[in-house]
Amino acid sequence: MGWRDHSGPVAPGNPRYFLALLVLIALGGPCTALQAARVLWPVRWTVALLWVATEWCFYVFYFRRTYEEFNKIPADCKPKGFTPAEGSRSWRRFMRCVHTMPDRVQPQDYLCPWFCNAAYEDIKRDNIAEMLAYGFYYARR
Repeated sequence: MGWRDHSGPVAPGNPRYFLALLVLIALGGPCTALQAARVLWPVRWTVALLWVATEWCFYVFYFRRTYEEFNKIPADCKPKGFTPAEGSRSWRRFMRCVHTMPDRVQPQDYLCPWFCNAAYEDIKRDNIAEMLAYGFYYARR
């Protein structure tokens, strides 16, 4: 009889084969996990320390640099040839547009979505000044 001969009582077509396979999976999984835990128990602190060191390296060498790169503001974001007079003209044109609208623009309708749906009472004067300075003059306050 060769090792490929499946004519014995525990052959793949036999219901006992299926039952033996279920018993092996049901009892073999937890036994294997317990044996692995018993072997790995002495090195648990080494594994934990290695994991913490890996997370720290990821934070220092990748995450922090990537976060700074995505969140930095360009040093000079003005269009070429921009002058403060152009900012004043843009401001006047914006105010003409606001005054020609039939119902006028309510400040709440424009400012709240701009500031991530913040409550109108939470938006301070300095926030609006910063928004206008950047929006019309490409500058910080």
